[in-house]
Amino acid sequence: MIKDAPKTLPALPSPMSLPRRYGEYLALRGLVGVLNFLPLEASTWIAHRVADLTFDVLLTKRRKTALKNLDRAFGDTLSVEEKTRIARESMRSIVTSLFELFRLPLLIREAAERFIIEDADNARKVFEKRKGLILVISHIGSWETLGLLPWMEKFHCSVVVRESRNPFLDHWVNRCRSSTGLVPVNRKASMKPMLRELKANHLVAILIDQWAGPDGVWMDFFGTPTSVTDIPARLAQRTGAGLVPACCLRTATGHYKIKIYPEISFEADAENPVLATTRKLNQHLEGLIREYPGQWAWSHRRWKEKGRHNSRTAAEETPSSQPG
Repeated sequence: MIKDAPKTLPALPSPMSLPRRYGEYLALRGLVGVLNFLPLEASTWIAHRVADLTFDVLLTKRRKTALKNLDRAFGDTLSVEEKTRIARESMRSIVTSLFELFRLPLLIREAAERFIIEDADNARKVFEKRKGLILVISHIGSWETLGLLPWMEKFHCSVVVRESRNPFLDHWVNRCRSSTGLVPVNRKASMKPMLRELKANHLVAILIDQWAGPDGVWMDFFGTPTSVTDIPARLAQRTGAGLVPACCLRTATGHYKIKIYPEISFEADAENPVLATTRKLNQHLEGLIREYPGQWAWSHRRWKEKGRHNSRTAAEETPSSQPG
């Protein structure tokens, strides 16, 4: 069965920490205000310089993680220089995405000039079935600007998001996301809203590229086993919603292409439909990352030791664990 998240409130920060967190929020608001006053091309240049400083000096641990992940994924097929270049491009992509998130309310005004949407009919075909659409997304390219889909295509869109530890920052971030018509849904209590949205034939976006922990299934990603979320496949089995991968790629500084791929069919006839469908989704994601390696978040700890985190294996994913 797919179960709702426990009905508990998120942990609130200590009252003693609130002034500090509010100070952090105000400082970031001031910085973003200056950056958003600049042309997008200028703020992107600054984002790249911040990323280079982060890569070379501030967060060398993240650089090491990225290079280790690239070794794991590509082995000897890429040189050390090529892997280092990809890791640096990846850090630039991550920092630029953060800048773009806070610029979303401004990007709305320039959307027609800066964004093209490719193959939106792939989504419309799924909506015609009246079962809802699960947009399968990842941290590749400018993932936050996928939030322009409801603005540009008039799709009713929700996205499952992680709550920030800073409540002031969390509220601001979700306000930026909501400026496009996107509806953020806290992942700690996301199941009922997702089911409700899909029943209404709306779109729900779910990220699939991060470590899924003990709730995930253990399967190969770039040839190495890791914990993978099977929530999109389980939702598709329960609701009949279509599974449609999408991403927003940077084609040049300040210019973007939102790509909507053909629906990935649910493997209803497989011995384990959820597992087979999850594998197809991750194979598609892997192909996308191979095509645009510099635009994926390689510094995330995508592979961890199973013994310490106790994810389910494919063999353990029996029919009794499927959604009813």
